Amino acid sequence: MFHQHASRRSVIGSALGLAIASLTFSASAADFPGSEPIKLVVPFPPGGLTDVLSRLLAQGLAEELKGTVIVENVAGATGKLGMNKVAKAVADGRTLVMSLGTTHVMAPALYKDLPYKTDQDFVAIGGTGVSKLAVIANPKLQASGLQELLAIARKQEQPMIYGSWGTGSGGHLLMEVIQQYGKLAMTQAPYKGEAPMLNALMGGEILFGVSSVGAALPLIKDGRLKALGVTGTSRSGLLPSVPTLDEQGLKFAGSMGWFGLFAPAKTPAPVVEQLTTALTAVLARPQVQEKMRSLGLETQTSSRAEFERQIKEDLVYWRELVTKAKIEVPN
Repeated sequence: MFHQHASRRSVIGSALGLAIASLTFSASAADFPGSEPIKLVVPFPPGGLTDVLSRLLAQGLAEELKGTVIVENVAGATGKLGMNKVAKAVADGRTLVMSLGTTHVMAPALYKDLPYKTDQDFVAIGGTGVSKLAVIANPKLQASGLQELLAIARKQEQPMIYGSWGTGSGGHLLMEVIQQYGKLAMTQAPYKGEAPMLNALMGGEILFGVSSVGAALPLIKDGRLKALGVTGTSRSGLLPSVPTLDEQGLKFAGSMGWFGLFAPAKTPAPVVEQLTTALTAVLARPQVQEKMRSLGLETQTSSRAEFERQIKEDLVYWRELVTKAKIEVPN
C-alpha cells in the first residue's frame, strides 16, 4: 500500500498557509484555450505532501496562465481513483493530475487491476520535484554507510529487520534493490506511515529503515537518527554531507521520489507545450523553490523529454524488480 507522508501534514499545511483550493486571476481567452477552470487532481487526501505541492504550484500556474486553477482531491484506492479520473477526462488541457513515482511507475508493476495504463493514457507536462529517500538508522547501529550496514547484515544468524511505511512503498522497493545488490535477505517491518516507523527507529524497536529525507531531516539534525545514504545521482541539498547510495557502489537505473504533472494522453501538443512553459516558469521562481525546500523537496531540473524517457525506463526497471523479488500486494 502506498502512504503519503502523514507525519508532516500539520507542519506542511501551516508552513505554506495555502488553504484556498481555487485561485483566480483575470484572463483573456487568448492566454489559454477555453474559459473553464483548470482542474488539478490530487489522487490523495488533503494535507499530504502531494496535496500541498499541488496547491503551491496551482497558484503559480494560475498566474502564468492568467486563469483559474482548482485543486481537487480525489482520494482512494492508493491513488487509483484520481489517476483514473484524469485518464478518462476530456483531453483539452483543463484536467491535470499530480502524480508521483509510486503511482505512475511502481503501481503498474505491483497491481494487475489498474483501470488505466500510465504509459498510454497520460502525457507528461513536466517533473515538479523530488523527495529523495534516505536509508536511516538508530545511532546505536554501528554503521555509517551502506557497505558497513551490509557487512553487519551478513554476520547475523537471522535476517535483519528494517522498517518501511508499507508493503509496495518506495521504501520497501528501495530495500529490495539493496538486498539484490548485497546478495542477502532482510525482513520488512511495514508500518502504517512514516511517523510510526520513525518512532520505532528512535525507540530501538528496529535499527534501520527507509524514509523520505524531508520527514527524517529534523531527527537527523538533532542526532536522534543518522543517515547512511540517499537516493539519486547527486547528493541531497538538505543533507549535503551524506553520500548517495550511488557513491557507495549501489548503481541502479530506477529513479525514486519524483513528482510530476500529467494530462490525458490525447491533449493537443500546443496545449501541452503551453502548460510545460508555464510550469517551468513557476518552478524557476525563487520563492517557490524556497517553499519546496522547506517541504524537503528539490526542484526537478530535467526537460520534459528527459522526464518522459526516465518514466519509460522506470516502468521497465520496477516491473523487473517486482517480478524478481516476487513482491505481492493486495489489489
